[in-house]
Amino acid sequence: MPSGALRARRGRCLAQERHLTLGAREKMLFFRVRAAKHHLDLVVYRRIHARCPTRRRHLFETHGSSFSSYVAPFRGSSQLCAWRLDVPAGLEGVPHRPSREEVLLVLDGELHVTLDGERTKVRPGEVVLVPVGSELCVDGGPTGASAWVTTTPGLEAVTANGSRITPPWAQ
Repeated sequence: MPSGALRARRGRCLAQERHLTLGAREKMLFFRVRAAKHHLDLVVYRRIHARCPTRRRHLFETHGSSFSSYVAPFRGSSQLCAWRLDVPAGLEGVPHRPSREEVLLVLDGELHVTLDGERTKVRPGEVVLVPVGSELCVDGGPTGASAWVTTTPGLEAVTANGSRITPPWAQ
């Protein structure tokens, strides 16, 4: 397929894909998605290594939600971590205070996010910035939801009862 060619068209989403060769052992995949409904222009760059392809995700489950890791130090990244968070309908999350900033972009469904005591409904295309040390709780909406989450390596969180969470997908 030629560089920048239209790869898929589904509903109102338009996707383009382009491969750039950076060296003998890696490529950069440029993937651009435009979702006209939400006026969202999302660009995702992903490194594909011969030893650790990003097509395979690492799945972790905790507190009722699942975390599919795509970018992390154990996958070749030095400064970023990114994963897909899937929250079932009606799930009550665990309040915690992260040690690093996090960004949540809701992909589908609806999340109920409580940030420092303020509860908000977050819908597809909307973003939540979670400052360091703020209290965060992510609850599932009426149909569940998924979100793309990014942070920096070394993320830890402390729950209300004082226990420490060290998620392997962010180490």
